[in-house]
This record gives sequence, C-alpha cells and structure tokens, in this order.
Amino acid sequence: MTDTCASNVATFIEKRWPRHFTSFLCFGRSLRMERAANSAILAVPHRRSSQLAFRGIPSKGATGNAEATLRLYGGGTARDTLLSQQPAPKPFSPEEPAPAPYGAPAVAGPAPAAPKFNLHQLRLKHAREQPISMVTAYDYPSARIADGAGVDMLLVGDSVGMVVLGRKDTTEVTMDEMVHHCRAAATGTSRALLVGDLPFGSYLTAEDAARNGVRLVKEGRADAVKLEGGGRVVPQVRSLVDAGVAVMGHIGLTPQSYAALGGYRVQGRTGAEAARLFEDALALQAAGCFAIVLEMVPAEVAQRITSLLAIPTIGIGAGGGTSGQVQVFHDLLGLYDQKVPKFVRQFSKLEQPMRDALAQYVHAVDARAFPQPRHTFPISHEHLGDFCRRVGLPPPQTPPPPPPVANNVVADGLRDGARDGAAPIVDAHAVSISTNGLTPTNTAAAASTPGRAAVALAGVGADGRTAPQVVSTIAEWRALQARGVVPRGALGFVPTMGALHEGHLSLVRLARERHERVAVSIFVNPKQFAAHEDLGKYPRTFEADLEALSRAGGVDFVFAPRAEEMYPRGPRGARLAPFVDLEGADVVGEGAARPGFFRGVATVVTKLLNITQPRAMYLGQKDGMQCIVLQRLVRDLDFDVEVVVGPTVRAPDGLALSSRNVYLSAEERAAAPAVYAALTAVADAYAQGERSAARLRARAAAVIGAQPLMALDYLSLASMQDGQELEGLLGGSTGGEDAAGVLAAIAVRLGNTRLIDNVVLA
Repeated sequence: MTDTCASNVATFIEKRWPRHFTSFLCFGRSLRMERAANSAILAVPHRRSSQLAFRGIPSKGATGNAEATLRLYGGGTARDTLLSQQPAPKPFSPEEPAPAPYGAPAVAGPAPAAPKFNLHQLRLKHAREQPISMVTAYDYPSARIADGAGVDMLLVGDSVGMVVLGRKDTTEVTMDEMVHHCRAAATGTSRALLVGDLPFGSYLTAEDAARNGVRLVKEGRADAVKLEGGGRVVPQVRSLVDAGVAVMGHIGLTPQSYAALGGYRVQGRTGAEAARLFEDALALQAAGCFAIVLEMVPAEVAQRITSLLAIPTIGIGAGGGTSGQVQVFHDLLGLYDQKVPKFVRQFSKLEQPMRDALAQYVHAVDARAFPQPRHTFPISHEHLGDFCRRVGLPPPQTPPPPPPVANNVVADGLRDGARDGAAPIVDAHAVSISTNGLTPTNTAAAASTPGRAAVALAGVGADGRTAPQVVSTIAEWRALQARGVVPRGALGFVPTMGALHEGHLSLVRLARERHERVAVSIFVNPKQFAAHEDLGKYPRTFEADLEALSRAGGVDFVFAPRAEEMYPRGPRGARLAPFVDLEGADVVGEGAARPGFFRGVATVVTKLLNITQPRAMYLGQKDGMQCIVLQRLVRDLDFDVEVVVGPTVRAPDGLALSSRNVYLSAEERAAAPAVYAALTAVADAYAQGERSAARLRARAAAVIGAQPLMALDYLSLASMQDGQELEGLLGGSTGGEDAAGVLAAIAVRLGNTRLIDNVVLA
C-alpha cells in the first residue's frame, strides 16, 4: 500500500480516478477522515506510545497506515503534514500563565467574541490536558443558557425522553424527536460543539447509522453524533465517519440497552469487564471516534483507560480522571423530579424558585394585579367611541386627564409592590399579597372594581370551609394551643387591621397553599396612629370582614382582641407601657414623616408573633418601609418565623387597594391614579440611568403638582437593605447601601385622605 498512488490506480481506469475515491479504495475512508482519525494520535505521542506498549505493538509501525495515506498525496510524513497544518500547543510556564478560560473577565479592552469550539479546539484542549465540559441541552433555552455559560460541548441526549418527555427510559425516543430537539438546541448554540444522540434502533446496521447520522447533521444541525456500544458498533462508526459525520462513542453503562445489562448498574467492576471496556474503547478509537463517553465506570478503571487512549474521554459517574465531564442540565439545576443519581451534584435547586415565580403569576392574575396599565396598549378616546358606536355599545365616559405613565418601569410592584391607595392589581415580585399588613389601608379600592370584588367576597371557598373560629382573648388562644387545636410553629398568619379587601383575601389564599392552618388577626392598633390621625374614624367592618373570610374560605381562626387585651392597664390605672424601640427610625426620610408609626407597628407585631407563634407571617408590600422594618425585627430579635412579602394589589388604573380608599369622593378617586403615575415616572427615569436623588424626587413632584387636588407629603428614597434614606447620587459614593435596591415610597394628600404607595428601583 505504501507504493500505491493516484496515478497507479488510474492505470486501471479509462480516465483519471478522483483522489478521494482512490483513498477510499485503498484505505476504506477518505483522506480527510484518515487525517481526522490519526491527528489526535500523532498530536499526543506519549499517550499513543503507552497504548501501543500496552497492546504489544511496535510504535514504529503504529502510524504506518496514516503515513501511507499522506504519502499518497505528495510525500512527507503524517506528523510533518499535521504539524504544518496546525500549530503545536504552546507549553505553559510559571512566568506565562495559561489563557483565561471562556467567560473570565478581560483585563483591558473589549472582550473578543468567543470562537466556535470545534474538533480542532477539542484536540488542542485534550493535548494540553485541560478539562472538557459537556452538558445536555434539549431545546433553545437550555442550549442558549449553557452555551452562554461557556460549556465546551452540548449533548442533545436521548435522555430527553426521560427528563423532558417524562418517559420511564430512553428507548421510546424516535429519530424524528431527536431531529426536532437537535434543531431547537442548535438555534440557541453559537459557541459550543453540538452533539446529537442517535436513538435506540436508529443504527441497527451501518447503512441505518450513516443515513440517520447524516439526517441529524443535515436536518438537526448537529456538529457530531453519539452512539452507544463498543466493538459491535464499529461498522456503524466507520460508516458514519466515511459519510463525513464526526462520531462520539459511548461505553460502560449504555442506557439504551440497560435491560440487557441487568439494569442501571456500574460496569467494569471485574478485571475481565474492565478489559472488555478497554478493548471496546480501542476499537471505537480505531474506527474513527473523536471522543468516548464513559458512564458509570469505576474511577480507577476510567482513569487508566483514559491514560491509554489518544482521544478524549468524557466521564459521567466515572470519576475525575477522565478528560472531561458530562452532566444532565436538569440534574445540575435540580429540575428533575425522579431519583437523582449518585454521580450528580446539584449545583442549584431551581424548581422551587420557579414554582414560586409561577405561583406569583397565578396569584397576580387571580387578584387582577396583572396585567397592569403599563402592560397594555392604549386606544384614543375618539377611536374607542367610534368602535362603541359601530357595535352598538354605549359611548365611553370622558376620562380624567391622563397622568404620565412610563413605558419601561423596572421597579414596579412586580419588584416591590408596597403602595397605599391602589385597586386590584398586584405587583408580582413578592411572594404574597397583602396591601394592608398593619398599615391603615383601603377597602374602597375593591369597590372600584365591582366585578372582581364581588367574586372575591361572595365566592364560596374551594375547600368548602365556612366561618372561621373567632378568638378574642390571649388566654383563649393559648388554651386552644394547649389542646392542639391551634398548631404551634405550623400556622400561616396574616396580620390585618380589618376593612378587608381583595389584597387581604389573595394573601389568605397564598397562606392556605402553604399551611394546613391559617389565622388572620383583625386589630386596629392604636399605637401606630399619631394624635392628629384618624384612629377614631378608621373603618371598622368586623361583621363584613368575617363574611368575606367565610365566603373566600381557607381561614381557620380569626384573632380579634380588644385594645385593652393587647395593652392592659395595671392596678389603679398605672402601667409601664413597654414597647419595641427602633433606633433612628423617626429621624429622617419616611420615618420622620410618620413619627411613632414604625415603633407602634414593631410593638404590635412582636406581641402578635408571641401570641400566635406562627411558622410564617404574610405581609403586603403596599407599605414597603413597614416590610423592611418587620423583616429586620424578625431577624434581629431572633423570631423563628418566615416573613413572606406579597405584591401590592391594584385596580386596573394602577391605584393600590387600601382601606382608606373608601374616603375618596368620585372626583378624588378619578385623580388618585396619579400617585402610582408619579412612582412610575421615577422608576422610568431610574431605569434610563438617572441617579440623582433630587432629580428623581422632582420627577414625582412634577406629576403630583399637575393634579390640583393633590399635595405631595414626601417622596422617600431608602435602601432596601436597612431602610436608611439615600441622598446625592444613588449607587455612587453611598458605600453600597442601595445595592439591594432602592425603595421609592410616596405619600400624597388627596382631600382629607392620605395615600401611600411605593416601587422598588433596582
């Protein structure tokens, strides 16, 4: 064969025989495939020589076939040709550190686009003994995320049948399904080498393998294919390689044939089994595989096989001695609900956060908190009137002057929803919805959306529950605890001041989803009202509140003490009057505008938590600073209670639900959405890069100033971390106190009613 050349072959043919046909005739594969099959061997001579010594083959003749192939086209040795085609790996030295891995920050200058990780890059990385990373991907999102994270190779595995399609094993996956998922993953891949699995039954013969492998590359846009098996699939591998398809092998546990292997068990635990694995690896390497997956093989065996091969090994459950590692995307992120294999490390557990986010969405939709006005597309009043006339509907009412609404709000209720004076729309960033926590809020907002309010207050609970048990004294509550009727440490607790609306009820529903027993307190706390505020006329609708809770369902207990029960007087009228102090709370910012309020809230919440002993307390984000204060209270005073903050429930026009909304006249109610519009303007400016506290406050003042019925009390910009007021440039030289986000809280006087609201800027 070493004397054969294209001209010799051409003597048997009337016209000149093409060179690639000559190579196929002489060596069973094309010149390009011959070079690819031998390049790794020639690039890593120490591994090749150790392999040959193990097999008893003289190293001199090891590359004879490759040498002959390359001599056929112009002379020179295989090593000379390969080294001329690609630069040799540059050795690393202590003085010259290795190149930074993909994704590492650049020292200076713009970061160059990451090059495509191809077989050439794979061989170079293997020659440098750098670990190779591989992750499964089954669709556009998973491929895009993994590719962006810097993964070297993506595998569209037939494990899609189990982790995505929910089947019991991989044997049901079809070729059509693999093509579909490969093409989806290819759309999200720009850098990584994309490998597609040939599913069970798709490569029974060499012809089947070539046809389906080409289809996976052509239709599925894969860069390479993988198939399972050792020596028995060598003809299939050769057929694929000759068809121009790059092939990755897979030995050890082969999931497609797990039944024939006796189940999902470790392979290669005996000397004979380990030797067979090595022979299979050698056969796949000789057939032209560019890499081999070793699954569920003892680490010592996998390490030794790797050291004897000239091509990379990718381990899964095979220890750290392989050339690289592959893991399933859903296993790494904690998204698979079945048994997690021993060899898997869950780097995160994302199922519960994803479930929580979706629950927030459901909750926001249920409370009519989503979509909000900024998520909709407007129509002019004239065109709406024209539409109504054309379809026979009554003409629309003349709208009030439209307040400015931002198009791009980063810090809406979806991030922080605490606002005072809104109707059923929920800011869906937090986990629960209670627009009333302990702050005086409004029931009238429910009236602004009668359809929704009627459903919320008149519907029968899905669990068939009737009126909750009312407890009015601490002694009675503790007696129920002693008998086990009220569970200790397992209760979901919703503190309110009554005058319940949809915000409270949506919060009750959320607590019901997470707890077997739910309690609601109804207590108008006198300690959080200043002398000039409306304690005497604050809405007290206890019977209506009980009816609403009964019809909504899900509430087991209502704790409704009198003021004398919560703050008892001592003998002869003397009392010590203990309270929970908050250092610096009333000095600047929102606290200075609400003197004594947060101390009163902290005191009553401390008492309520000590009495009810819940597992979790559900607060509404409508009063954002109150939420910050109570979270700090629970943390610093070591209460064993989870604080769950829910989004603000809003009316379709953006007004936050509040018990005080009942005070608004029709004219005032029409102007009230400007409160949220002012916050939206602040959030929009912040999202566009404005960081001056003074200019952000001016944005809100301009919106409120345009409403003749309104007067701005304050716009507070405070750290979400500790509630401290921020001045100057946000995110500038403030020491990072706004790193957790900025609470933009507003208070507005509208007639005789004071409305509060907030958004989080982040």
